[in-house]
Amino acid sequence: MSLELLLIIVLLVGFVCFVCGWFWHARYVSHQSDTYTPPITKVVTNSYLRRLSPSEGVPLGATNGSRIIAEATDIFIGWIDPDFRNYRADESGATTKPALADVYEISRDGNLKYLLGFLSSDSKSLALTQDQIIDFVEKNPEYLHPKGGGTFFLFESHKKLFVAFVLRGDSGKLKASVYHFANVNVCFAEHRPRLVVLRTGLIL
Repeated sequence: MSLELLLIIVLLVGFVCFVCGWFWHARYVSHQSDTYTPPITKVVTNSYLRRLSPSEGVPLGATNGSRIIAEATDIFIGWIDPDFRNYRADESGATTKPALADVYEISRDGNLKYLLGFLSSDSKSLALTQDQIIDFVEKNPEYLHPKGGGTFFLFESHKKLFVAFVLRGDSGKLKASVYHFANVNVCFAEHRPRLVVLRTGLIL
């Protein structure tokens, strides 16, 4: 067999293998795009936040958005910060469908915006409505900090972000304070405060 003929055979075999491989890859990718759903991304290690809620999340009921913390005197019996009114952090929210929340323990001192950055690059996406916050407090009191540390909730009012801080007093009665999100510089972890956020797809 001449060298030229052998070279032609090798080239033909290589071309056939290339075509077959390309055809198989195209079919595989097409099949995967129709059937494959990416899993929820999970960050395995984080020294600032420790998830307390189950992997399936904490259910939030549907709300009509009408309730606000400033008027929830039947829930926050201990005290309601007058700054909910003074800061205009008293806007009712939109109606919401059933959703999920995640609860974290703050295990290391950190800026709140930095801590939220572990969960989403958009802090607003983690905010609950005030009606959802009230719904959470009513139906899931076991996830509130038992004493001393308090629980943070992010919410929006009049296009500004605020932080509600729910604290259980010595008598067990709940108190609610409010802060401008931009002013919460450091969350101290000494008493292991908690953070409740709306689930967006990323959990720790």
